[in-house]
Amino acid sequence: MNKKGFALLSVLVITTTTTMLAFSQFRDNHLQERMAGNQQKEISARLAAEKGVFAAFEHIKEQQKASISDPNITSTSIAQGLEALVSADENHPFKLAVDWDVFDSVNNTFPLVSTGSYKGAFSYLKTTIKASEESESGSSLFKDAATGCHGVTVKNGTVDSYNSAEGPYDPDAHGTKGSVATIASDGDIILEGSGEVYGNLTSNGNISVTATVNGDITAVGDITLNKVETTGGIYAGGNLAMDTVTAASGNKITVEGNINDNKKKSTIDATVTYGGSSNIVGTQSASIATPDTDLGDCDPLNIVTNMPTTDPENLNNNADIAGKSFTFGEESSEEQVCSGNGNKKSCRYEPNTLETADIVLFDDTNTTPVYFFDELTVSRQTITVDGDVTLYVQGNITTQNATFVLADNSSSLTILSASHIDIGSNTTTVFADGVYNDGNALRINEDGEVPLTIYSSYASETDDDIALAVTSNADIYAKVYAPLGNVSLTGGGNIMGAVRGNTVTFNSSAGQIHYDQALAHINDIPDGNSGEATTKYASVYYYYPEPGE
Repeated sequence: MNKKGFALLSVLVITTTTTMLAFSQFRDNHLQERMAGNQQKEISARLAAEKGVFAAFEHIKEQQKASISDPNITSTSIAQGLEALVSADENHPFKLAVDWDVFDSVNNTFPLVSTGSYKGAFSYLKTTIKASEESESGSSLFKDAATGCHGVTVKNGTVDSYNSAEGPYDPDAHGTKGSVATIASDGDIILEGSGEVYGNLTSNGNISVTATVNGDITAVGDITLNKVETTGGIYAGGNLAMDTVTAASGNKITVEGNINDNKKKSTIDATVTYGGSSNIVGTQSASIATPDTDLGDCDPLNIVTNMPTTDPENLNNNADIAGKSFTFGEESSEEQVCSGNGNKKSCRYEPNTLETADIVLFDDTNTTPVYFFDELTVSRQTITVDGDVTLYVQGNITTQNATFVLADNSSSLTILSASHIDIGSNTTTVFADGVYNDGNALRINEDGEVPLTIYSSYASETDDDIALAVTSNADIYAKVYAPLGNVSLTGGGNIMGAVRGNTVTFNSSAGQIHYDQALAHINDIPDGNSGEATTKYASVYYYYPEPGE
């Protein structure tokens, strides 16, 4: 009996142990299945969050491109649109939330969190997306406010920026991309007087500054700073001479040669590195990194070769339009005809004999209708531009007490000049909404044309030989390309757009240059790439929700 009881007890122990092991294995398997299921849910939720980031990227990219021709699309409206995006995949929904405290409308920086969900599981993906203002293809000729092949001088004027795709220029919220650059090795930059630049100075020659610079200062040659406050870095391929300079912390001063603080009254909080000698605190180094200052050719369009031919049969004599008000269409024009006097005077527009010739410009594949003139004087008369109109003038162009009208916001005027241009006093530009030259209606139209584009093939022989002189006190939106001629801007009005010349001189106590950042998107070089703004991820990382999130 004892042996039978022992055997029964042994069987019970073995059975119980086996059962416990079986239940334990079952529990482990069940737990693993639950863990695997939860892990799969988390992976699916993460996938949904990733889809949200991809959708945000495409939204920003598409809206940024559309903003070039639609003034109602701004960085703020793009950000608001992000939070309204809906997932196309109902099984993997996402929700986007913009971090409005960090959102930067000026620099087009979009910080956001994408929350993905799947069957009760959530995943959070945090990202910052940067929509660049610069042209990815490099096909824009106007990436700076003022570019001089052989020099730029800014006296008593302010240079800053805005983005016409975001809206009109706002002096209280202007941008800091009003940069100034020179291309040739003898191209010096001189900034003096009460002038101030909100942007970078980049010179392949020397730089001399006696004003405030809100950006980097870079020169292949020497840099001379006198009573200057700068918020950016400083790089000199030659020597750096200073007198009462303030350099902000967090920036770098890098000089391949010597540094001389003449009166030792400078306040330098920046990190200083030099290759020669220095009388300010810094680190000497035999290896100085050289920044890229290659801005390409002075004249990438080869302006002389690509200007239209001047067959006399295509030239319309200036006398035909002297003193008359005209409407120029793209291929035909009308002149104002008046009869009667005083209260009985009546005027109407009638077709005239001016004709256009179809010309291939700048190696384009399409022809452009062009009006030809031997010279052009516009005085005490109104010129209306209806459509994208192009004029070629072989001789001098003079405007005095003249009014230019754009028939609508899709109209533009392009002037091709082989001689001098003088935009004199009281020359104004009127826009379709009736606002005179305050910038409210100035922007690139849907065809990528600016209100006024000037191409000049005139080659200046001396410093005083001016290809384009602007003395008007009216505001002008212009894109100026005069790589062989000197450009002088001395009027009291503002210049909106960008200027490229052999030399550029800006001297105005009242006027300013407001660089339009949207010009960086324009494809100025035939057969180039699209020139669209680039959109890129600045940072992307996952984070896990805190309890209660």
